[in-house]
Amino acid sequence: MPCQILIANLCAVPKAEWITLVSDSHSWTKNETMKAWIESGGTIETWKRAFSLVIITDQSLDDMEWFTDKIIEDIDGTLTATQNKYHFVQPDPESSFFQELYFTGQVSVTYAELEPFIVERA
Repeated sequence: MPCQILIANLCAVPKAEWITLVSDSHSWTKNETMKAWIESGGTIETWKRAFSLVIITDQSLDDMEWFTDKIIEDIDGTLTATQNKYHFVQPDPESSFFQELYFTGQVSVTYAELEPFIVERA
């Protein structure tokens, strides 16, 4: 079963950070995806582009569980999860990947197509 990743664009979270990883059956609200925004009566022109949705067609939620790993740091003697271990790099604005995200708010890809855009923090 496919899974979905919601990614920050223009919201309080830094751009290209993932927000959540969920199963394909998850329902999005009008404030989370362009598709839900339009289905609720909004228009492309009024969508604020706060998030992008990436649907991974050949990986399940369980297959992608590693993606939710955090960086653990020692802060004053306490091990603390400080940030996501993985984030995304923005595709080239001229690429079909970026264009589809820009004009539809989401993209459906295989993991192999998505992998070049996943970066592990040092």
